[in-house]
Amino acid sequence: MHRITLSITLLLAATCADAAWYQKTDGTIVDPIQIRSSGGDHSYSGNNLESHANLTGADLQNAYLFRADLEGANLTNANLGQAFLGQARLMDADLTGADLSDAWVRLADLTGADLSGSDMTGVDLSGADLINVDLDGADLSGALLGGTDLSGANLSGSNFSDLAYHDEATGTTWTDAFYYTDNEPTWDTDMDAAWRTSVGILAVAPTNAVPEPSTLLLALLGLALLPLRRRR
Repeated sequence: MHRITLSITLLLAATCADAAWYQKTDGTIVDPIQIRSSGGDHSYSGNNLESHANLTGADLQNAYLFRADLEGANLTNANLGQAFLGQARLMDADLTGADLSDAWVRLADLTGADLSGSDMTGVDLSGADLINVDLDGADLSGALLGGTDLSGANLSGSNFSDLAYHDEATGTTWTDAFYYTDNEPTWDTDMDAAWRTSVGILAVAPTNAVPEPSTLLLALLGLALLPLRRRR
């Protein structure tokens, strides 16, 4: 009987030792991380969640991370599907290829974050700051963007079909958001060219665009004539 009790105690102690914690924006430590939907301890046992942490590939699906401080964290290919990230701090975080499908990210700060190639289908970004984020190739189909600030965001190749609450009437800001013309996003049905112009979305020529042959020839001719002009 004593051996059974000791074994259970050691098992529980090992489970607690493996559990990870997360740090909130006010410095509070939440230990261990909880499950969003049902409560109880989350099974994640990797690196602790804090600013600038290496969380590459972390499986945090359905985790409760209210006001988590993940500024500058590496969350490349992390699974945050259905996670609760309300009011989280994710400035300059690397979320390349991350899964944020159906996650709750309301009022979070993702300023400068890299979300390229991420799965954000059905994500709730209401009131969140996505200023200057990289959304290249991100899938935001079915996302909620009421009051979201997307100023200066790179929208190239992203998917905005079936969006909810994304216009000025709901406080969504698109000022100086842009996309490269050779990688245009998939727009929602009412996000036509006139609407995009009215909200400040910019269509930008690719930075690596090759000049037309005629343009290139004129430029070379101009360079060739420079010495002659200087002699005169």
